[in-house]
Order: sequence, then structure tokens, then C-alpha cells
Amino acid sequence: TSENVLSALNEGDIDRGQFAIHNSVGGIVGESVQAMASYKFKIIEEFVIKIAHALMIRKDAKFSEVTTIMTHPQVLAQCKATLLRKYPDLKQTSGEKELIDHAVVAKHLSENKLPKYIATMGSKVLAGFYDLQVIEDNLQDAKEKLNAQKISLLKVETQIEKTQLNSPQSKETRKKINTILKNGVITLGIIVLFIILSALGKSLVNRRIKSMYKKYYARKIISYTVAVTAFIAVINLVMLNMTSLLGTFAVLLPTVLIFIDIFQSFVGWFVIIGPRGYKPGDRIEVDDILGDVIDIGILRTALLEVKKEGQSTGKIVFIPNSHVLKKPFFNYSAASQYIWNEISFLLTHESNWQNARKLLLEYVNADSVELLKRADVTVDKLTNRFMFIKGIMTPTVYTKIMPSGIELTLRYLTTVRDRRNSEDQYFTFAFEKFKSEKDIKFAKNLIN
Repeated sequence: TSENVLSALNEGDIDRGQFAIHNSVGGIVGESVQAMASYKFKIIEEFVIKIAHALMIRKDAKFSEVTTIMTHPQVLAQCKATLLRKYPDLKQTSGEKELIDHAVVAKHLSENKLPKYIATMGSKVLAGFYDLQVIEDNLQDAKEKLNAQKISLLKVETQIEKTQLNSPQSKETRKKINTILKNGVITLGIIVLFIILSALGKSLVNRRIKSMYKKYYARKIISYTVAVTAFIAVINLVMLNMTSLLGTFAVLLPTVLIFIDIFQSFVGWFVIIGPRGYKPGDRIEVDDILGDVIDIGILRTALLEVKKEGQSTGKIVFIPNSHVLKKPFFNYSAASQYIWNEISFLLTHESNWQNARKLLLEYVNADSVELLKRADVTVDKLTNRFMFIKGIMTPTVYTKIMPSGIELTLRYLTTVRDRRNSEDQYFTFAFEKFKSEKDIKFAKNLIN
């Protein structure tokens, strides 16, 4: 751990030490920042390395026995979305004391000091070193882009370096640091004050307003107003001390790194609430997570997760607002809520497919009249906003001869939220209607 490295460095057990201070996905390594505050040392070099994480278990264990992943909190943070998607049933935890280090967890697994139902994550080098099974590699969320870790190489201050701390230049630096710390306390006070004002305003809204929608937007207006006002106040304070900040930036690098992630999410919030973002009620997809937006906060967005088929899972997923600056996201409700959907039926070669095709089109055309009117208005608006060519929107049935029968594919326009209901409606119609027609029979492979 970072604590062990710095302790050994100050005791003279090692000449040089290194540990991670920041990750491009997981953010600041809190354990390192906390340890750095307790020791005197000098950073002599910083470099960036690529990080990849593998899932590993004991050699004598089966993956079906595994219920828990025990590893460092930073590893879990860097693999959060991937683990949620691939291993949602596995409990995620970090050990206490020395077991917070995934290398120690790997060692204990190899020595059978931890049960078979425990798995760990980290570099697959650990698997070779401790004779573990690798279940899957490259589970970090950032695969296309670099999952990078900033490493600091350290040494203990020499006596000469300690003497230099008393030089006029060092005293001036300490004076600047004290000024920054004083301003930091003032900044914290401003933030706390605005948090209290926000809480009081929301409490008043909850008591006075009964409508759910009016209450939600009133609370948001209070939150946004307080956040922007606090941000402006803090920025003004920072600008007054810009010289001091520039002079001591290297000393306060860990603190600066902490606020990079927060600042990115704050900027992302401005993008989200703008004309090219999204709003509560929109259905969006980020990193293979599909859901309906139920809240937009200053730093993160809450989604009610939805399956690809369109049904809600009941889970609430929180994603940082910084995603709009780093990754593509899909908004299925922004420009148009209408999508094309297709369902297929397989009839026998002897069936009267022309009659089946006619019956389908008659029913779907009659059912789509009002929807097509609304869609036509939406598409007209799209042509004014984008280089969008308006095409034919009426339902169509495509015919294809297959080895096992004649395939009819119905292509029709529906809304994002009504796709599953429309499929159920049209399948039910087809089954009941075709059953009453003597010359239409479904093939054995009913649906292709």
C-alpha cells in the first residue's frame, strides 16, 4: 500500500518508492493522498502506465462457486460498468487492513487462506506469480481509450534539502500555501452556506407545492441557482489569488487532481441542460446502459434502467455527468421519439402469402393513422434542424422465400416506449386472424 511504501522509505528500508496517485477512470487515489500527508518526501519523477484488470480465482475453485470479488477500491472503480454488465450477481468488496491490497488477496488465495467463493481482480501477472486461474482479462471500463495510472517515484529528503526549507524562498512558498489554505477554508464555508440555503429552499418547496412535476422543477431551479452562484463565488475567490495558485500548483497537485473529475462533471452538466443534451423523461444509452432519465444533478444523472426489449428492471443507475464530454451517448427521445421496428412471420410454402400480406397491411395501416400524423409533424421539424431527408413512413411487408417457408417481415413506425406493446398487438392479431384463414398456415419454425 502507499502507507507501507512511505513508511519503508522514511525508515530507510528502501532508497526509492513508487505508488499510484491518480487514475484516468477511477480518479484520485484517496489512500495515497492520505498517506502523503503524513510523511516528508520528494517526488523525483512521475510517469503514466497502462492498466488492465483480470478476474482470478483459486486453482482448485470453480467459477460457479464464486459469490464475491475482493480487491482494491480503485480496481472496482475502474471496472464498475463492465462488472455491472458482465457479473451483476457478484458482490463487490474491499478487504480490511492488508487485504485492501489485491496482491495480498491473491497471495492469500494461493495459500488457501481465503475461501473458494472469493475472487480477486488486478494485473494478470498476479495469476502467474500466485498460481491462480484467470477467468477473464481486460475488464477495465476504458478499453478503446487508455486506462492510465499516474505513478510517482519518491525519495526521502536529505539534510541539505531540509535546510533549504528555511530559506527565504521556502518561507515565501509557505506563506503562499497558508494563504491558499485560508482561502480554502473560506471556500468551504461558502459551499456549506449554500448547501444549507438549498436545503431550506427545498424544504419550503416540499411543504408548499403538491404537484409532483412542479415540485421537481422547483427543486431543480433551487439546486441549479445555488450551484451556479456558489461556483461564481469560488471562482472569484480563486481569481483574486491566482498568483499564489500558480506558484504552489506543484505542491497542491493531489488536491487539483481531485477537482478535475468534479469540474468535468460540472461542465458536463451545462452540456446536458443545453439544447444538445437531455432532460428528465428522455430515454438514453451510455456504455451499454439503457434507461429513462429520472433526475439530473450537478455532478451525476440518475437513470431508471431499461432492458433492450423496453421493460424497466426497477434498478436506478447513477452516471457522472462527465460522460457527455468523454463518450458517445444515444438519446432516443431528443429529436424524435419514433423508431422503425420489424417483426417476422414464417408461413408454409403452400400458404396464400398474398392474402396474409394484405391482411397485415390493412390492419397495421388502420392502426397507424394517428401515429403517422404525429410522426409527420416531428419529421418536418427534423428537416428544419438537420440534413434529414423525409422518406416513406407507411408500414411495409417484405416477402422472402426461405428453405422452411415464406417469410413475411412487417416494418412499421412506432414510439420508443411502445415497441414491445406494438409487437404484442400485431403478433396477437396475426395469430388469431391467420388461424381463421384456411389458406394460411404457419410453418413449423413459427417465427424466424
